[in-house]
Amino acid sequence: MGLASEDVSVRRSAAWSLFEPAADATVALADALIDPEVRIPAQRALEQIGTEAAAAAPQVTALLEHEDFFVHLGATYELKEIGAPAMEGLREALRDESPHVAYITGKAAVEIGPPAKVLVAELAANLARDKISTTYGHVDGAELAINALGPDAAAVAPRILELYNSGRRPRMTASYISMLTDIGPAARDAIAEHVASDTLDDTQKDELQNLLDALK
Repeated sequence: MGLASEDVSVRRSAAWSLFEPAADATVALADALIDPEVRIPAQRALEQIGTEAAAAAPQVTALLEHEDFFVHLGATYELKEIGAPAMEGLREALRDESPHVAYITGKAAVEIGPPAKVLVAELAANLARDKISTTYGHVDGAELAINALGPDAAAVAPRILELYNSGRRPRMTASYISMLTDIGPAARDAIAEHVASDTLDDTQKDELQNLLDALK
């Protein structure tokens, strides 16, 4: 097969030629990821194959540790296109320190839908990061995913309320309310507990009470 050729140009051409969805090419492309001469075209081919490239998810996930940022970022896009079958890889990507990687992974959770609820712990952790230039992607990606997951992100509601209550990011207040609104009635118990506590100021208590009433 071309990917096994001694000639670098032949190997590269073989990898590029496999762009069309072809699950039967996945094993060969996954093996090609260790070859620095053909790694990028192999990555692009796996990205194009998408979900049917699920068998390559472990090898792609390993590239999240690669020192070359473009390889690292490329692996994130491949995991995003593979989708739900790459959930463990996406979990690792959410833990990544790169805001770009975290944001792309948040978008992947949006596209995957309900099965991505297994990522709520990582989404909650990213949401709690300080929203500064080096972490904006973590916060924004988590917000996108939580809004999209809605009731399936109910487990994050207590964390959202803690952040809301802290008052340390007043510009995020509307975002917190939006996420709780999208979670919907599944967030009612957590909201009610907060409203009943003595940790809120009057404005916060009124705002949460109005939300609680709206979610009946």
